[in-house]
Amino acid sequence: MADIAVVCARCQPPTRAHFAALAHAATLAPRVVLLMLNADDACSPANPFDNDMRLTLLRAALDDAVTVLMLRDRRYEPLRWAAAAEATLRAVAGEGAVVVLGDVDNASTSLPLPDTWQRAESDVQLAAAEAAARGALFGDDQPAWARLTAMLPAPVLTALRTCMATPALRRIAEEARFLAEYRRAWQAAPYAPVFVTVDSVATWRDQVLLIERGQLPGRGQWALPGGFIDVDETIAASCLRELREETGVVLGEDAIGERRVFDDPLRSQRGRTITHGFRFVLDALPAPPLAVGADDAVAAFWLPVRELTPQRLFDDHYFILQTFLGLD
Repeated sequence: MADIAVVCARCQPPTRAHFAALAHAATLAPRVVLLMLNADDACSPANPFDNDMRLTLLRAALDDAVTVLMLRDRRYEPLRWAAAAEATLRAVAGEGAVVVLGDVDNASTSLPLPDTWQRAESDVQLAAAEAAARGALFGDDQPAWARLTAMLPAPVLTALRTCMATPALRRIAEEARFLAEYRRAWQAAPYAPVFVTVDSVATWRDQVLLIERGQLPGRGQWALPGGFIDVDETIAASCLRELREETGVVLGEDAIGERRVFDDPLRSQRGRTITHGFRFVLDALPAPPLAVGADDAVAAFWLPVRELTPQRLFDDHYFILQTFLGLD
């Protein structure tokens, strides 16, 4: 028998499948840890519940013997993520043999687990159960409470009814309806569309250039300046155009530094979207260029890097910044 059994899950929301997995984990080791992923992610229809809401839902039905740990994602840095997962567990649970219980198809986490963890045989489908519950919550104008009764433990369902009345989750429901209509508009295409976008990571000394999104999805969230490429322009030209249109900052191709492609298949809820990230280091300027929000941005501003937080950033933009700037 292992010393520690770990269940890796996003708990968006926690379902009967999660509690069944935790019960099974208790048969594998004397100590059970729920490693809750997506810690601090910005709220969206794919991740509607913040850390506090997820803990509230979990604690409504969770055995007190289960230790809950939070772990931020590192979407484009899998080795650093595995090291962080190991360190997070060891800081609380100490040494000992670890067995991990996750989805039968590894869907509960798209990142590799530490090499020192052994995977238990399992037929649980945590990610699918969460997706089905979110569909019942946000798939129509009103939550399908009757369907949710079969998906969620009664205490979780009761707590969820309270959460769903908050303004934050009403905004998520509005965004879910927008995204559903967006995807329906592309259903007539002969093939599933693949979108190409650009994003700019421009820094001046210890500050980074951001916008505030003015439209759904992600209205009100911070984002990197960027957008969809036009059919008649190069990717680099598209980046410079979007930067100029959304912030008023005018740069030439000679200002482009590092370039990276970010292609996580789930990075955008609008559909399969591959973005090209461009790095601009403007430290030689005496001051940061004046930034004024326009086009899709209601504001553009320079933010100290130390004030960046994933809770405020759209889609995977924090993870893009994490990669370029070496953030935690």
